[in-house]
Amino acid sequence: FIDLHYPRVKGSSEETGLEVWKNTCPEKEFISTESGIRDDIAEGTFGGSEEEQAKDLIKYYSMIFNTGYNKIYWMLVDWDYAPDVPNDAWENYGILRADKSKKPAFYAFKEIIEKVDYFNSITKLAEGQYKYTFSNKDPVYVLWCDSGTCTPDSSIPTTNIRITNYQGNTQLEITLTESPIFVEEA
Repeated sequence: FIDLHYPRVKGSSEETGLEVWKNTCPEKEFISTESGIRDDIAEGTFGGSEEEQAKDLIKYYSMIFNTGYNKIYWMLVDWDYAPDVPNDAWENYGILRADKSKKPAFYAFKEIIEKVDYFNSITKLAEGQYKYTFSNKDPVYVLWCDSGTCTPDSSIPTTNIRITNYQGNTQLEITLTESPIFVEEA
C-alpha cells in the first residue's frame, strides 16, 4: 500500500495529485494516515472550533474518498507533541481530548462509519453532494452547502427517506447548510 498524507486547506481543490501516484503505483491501496482537522483557529485550514471540526470531518472523508483513497486513519487523541510550543498542531487534531473525553468529532466519526463503512464506490454528484454505493444496501448520500443556496441533485430520493445530521440526530426534510447530512432510504 501507499501511505499519503492529505492536508485539507480552505479554498483548495479536492484534487490531491493521487492520479499521478495511481499511475506510478498501479493496483496499490492508498491510505491516508494521521489525517485530521484542527479544532482551533488555524489560518487557512478547515475546523476552527470543536463543532466545526465535527462538521468538516464528514466533508473531508467524502472528498478524499472521492479522490481515490481506500482507507483514512484519523488522529484519535490530542497530545502535546512539543510541550515548549504553546498550542502545537498535535494538540488539536484528535477526536478525543488529551484527557480522553469525547469531542463532537468523535460522534461525527462514529456516524460516518455507521453510514458508509464498507462502501463499494463513491460518486460526486455536485459540489458538496456525494453518493456512496454498497453491495448489500441502498445508497447513502452525504450532502452539505458551504455557500449560497444549494439544491439537492435530482437523482437524490426525496420520499421514503431517513435524514440524519452529522451528530446522529434525525431531521424531517433535506435542508442543505454547512452542516453535513446523510440521506438514505427509510
